[in-house]
Amino acid sequence: MRDTDLYTRISGIEVPWQVSTVKVEMAKGEIIVHVERKVGAKLCCPICGRESQGYDSRRRRWHHLDTCQYKTILEADIPRVECPEHGVVATSVPWAEPNSGFTAMFKALVIDRLKKASTAAVWRLMGLSWNAIDKTMQQAVKRGLARRGEICARHLGVDETAFKTRHDYVTIVSDQDESKVLHVSSDRKKAGLKKWYESLPECYLQAIESVSILESLLSAQEKIAFDKFHVTKYLGEAVDKVRRQEHRVLMTEGHEDLKGSKHDWLYNQANMTPEKRRSFRALRESTLKTAHTWAIKELAISL
Repeated sequence: MRDTDLYTRISGIEVPWQVSTVKVEMAKGEIIVHVERKVGAKLCCPICGRESQGYDSRRRRWHHLDTCQYKTILEADIPRVECPEHGVVATSVPWAEPNSGFTAMFKALVIDRLKKASTAAVWRLMGLSWNAIDKTMQQAVKRGLARRGEICARHLGVDETAFKTRHDYVTIVSDQDESKVLHVSSDRKKAGLKKWYESLPECYLQAIESVSILESLLSAQEKIAFDKFHVTKYLGEAVDKVRRQEHRVLMTEGHEDLKGSKHDWLYNQANMTPEKRRSFRALRESTLKTAHTWAIKELAISL
């Protein structure tokens, strides 16, 4: 296979475009892949699709995926057409978005790495500017939001999560039925949520039946629900608090009934060994306050 045919196939080059030459510049550590448009191919306005008269052409370059250790550049003379409706505009190319200096394949690699590392880590790894990486990320988010379509969720979940050094938090709104993220706010304030809610049409707001929300964000008077995860967490903390208090009292009386049992009250019984399950059964069926509190927790979780 010729080098031109190889790069045509692996670079997303489609008819009427084709790779005409591949040049290796050893001193620069670059491979220049020149792409040409077939003679006679019709020219269309990229906005309305109307076949239009050619106006001129301008050479463009795009950063492509590296070939081994060589930086790979795609270059082409891009025709501009004179559309009766939209004026003089550059035609589109199949390997890159308009006004982008990177190919779609290169951007896909950037996005894949951004899923696993910070913006700073990716720009250092790929040798690009911070702004270039951030712009690529913002464009990907914009495309994703456009594909998402309308928001029509009945049950919302509002939670916060820490990232980086675990001292920075973001607030996340999700559709609990579809397990989809609907909104991310860069702070933990109610104002960020309010702004997002106000951006939704009234018909979407009326469709909301419940909101599972953090206590720190509570402000609404209706349609508020605590999600099972947080309810279970709070009940588990209550059981542990009662156990600690009762354990101190029992120890002063010389009883060690609760000694070493902390995790037994918090673990899922299904994960216990048969031996541990038998010993815990005696505890949970006792008259201890901790046993009563644990029973209430289990009943609440089962509802």
